[in-house]
Formats: sequence, structure tokens, C-alpha cells
Amino acid sequence: LVLLGSIFVAVSPSELIDALSAVSPLTMLVAAGVFITVQTIAALNLYIFFTSFNNVSFPAVFRATWFGLAAGLITPGRIGEFSLVYFLQDAVDEGDTVAVAILDKALTVFVLLAYAAIGTYLYTSISAVSVIIVSIGFVLITALLAVNPGVQTWLGNTLSYYGYETLRDHVIMAFDRLRSLARRPSVIGVNTALTFVKWGLTGAMFYT
Repeated sequence: LVLLGSIFVAVSPSELIDALSAVSPLTMLVAAGVFITVQTIAALNLYIFFTSFNNVSFPAVFRATWFGLAAGLITPGRIGEFSLVYFLQDAVDEGDTVAVAILDKALTVFVLLAYAAIGTYLYTSISAVSVIIVSIGFVLITALLAVNPGVQTWLGNTLSYYGYETLRDHVIMAFDRLRSLARRPSVIGVNTALTFVKWGLTGAMFYT
């Protein structure tokens, strides 16, 4: 909020209006269309995961995605996007939503690293690509550890020891859902493909 406020202090309304007026209406229309398409794909990604174990409707996920986007814009690290848990609490178990959100973010990191590797290979030294490939490997290994039953057992016992029984139940549910989704390569493949499209469109939107 402080950063957003400082931007509006540094940039006067007249300067903002001048900058917007310099953009052609067609460009703004195209950018708006791409933005809406990107958010629709984001909602579709989540919906595909949810349908693996829940009957939540796409309109409900679509609305929650937009609310999460708004919350993410005003919170550090876009942590507000996890408000999906709140906005879908009447339709989806909290553990299900946490699992879906975590897996979707993990695939997003994987896709962005893949784009970074491609860009690095095309425009910089090949040695830099190895760093990104190692990063992708790190993400995959972390994901495998996350769905390991031993990690779930340790975390569940730790939460029980400190008296967080309700939180433990939600965490265990989230781990169960993560393992269930990990056993569905076709679902993960579709989500990954859509994520590639989503971020490709996002890059194109900023380029234009």
C-alpha cells in the first residue's frame, strides 16, 4: 500500500492522463482483451484442478480468481491471491483450495523458469541457462518432497504437539489432495500447457 501510494504521489494525475492519452484506443482495447483472457485462463487452471475431486462451478472459481487478483495487488508478494480459500470456503474445503493454489503456483514457477531459460539461451550466454535448469530441477525436487508422506507426518505431528489440531486437519487434507493431483499427469499437463499460454499472452501484452 505504501509503494502504491508513493507512485500516486510521485506521478501527478495530469501526467497519468497524458500517458494514457498517448496510447491508441485499439492498443488499450487489445490489452484489455488479453488481460481478461489471461484471467479467464487462470480461473480455468484452478477449475481443472478442482474438478478432480470437487463439483464447484466455474463461475464461482472465476469470481474468486478476480477477488484473489485484487487482494494480490495490495499485499506483499501477492500473498493475497491465497484469499481464494476465503472466497471459496462455502463451496470447497479449505484443504482442497490450499492444495490447488500451491500446485498452481508451483507450476507457474516452473513455466516462468522455462521461459527464462529460453530467453537466456536466445539473448545471453549459454552458461546462464545451466543456472536456470538447476533452478527448474530444484522446483521439481521440492515438489516431490512436498508430496512425500513423511513430510506430511512430520508436519502433522508438529502441529499436534503445539495444539493446532484444526490447522493440522486442513494441512493433512491439503497434502492428500496434492498427492492425488500428482497422480493425474494429464490434469497437470493441461494446466501446464494453459500456464504457458497464459504467460505467453502476458508477455505479449506488455510488449505491445
